[in-house]
Amino acid sequence: MSEKKKTYHCKYCGRKMNKLDYEMNNGYCGKCRDLLDWKQVLGDYKKFKKEKE
Repeated sequence: MSEKKKTYHCKYCGRKMNKLDYEMNNGYCGKCRDLLDWKQVLGDYKKFKKEKE
C-alpha cells in the first residue's frame, strides 16, 4: 500500500505548492500573496485618504 502524498494548492489561483511554502504564506503561493498584500495596502490607503478629507 502506498500512501498518497498530500498536495497543497494555492487558495487563490490553485497552483501546486510544497508544504513549507503553503504554511509560511497562509495557503497562498508567493505571487498571489504579493498580489493580495498589495490590494490590502491599496485598500488601507484609500480608507486612510477618505478619513483625512
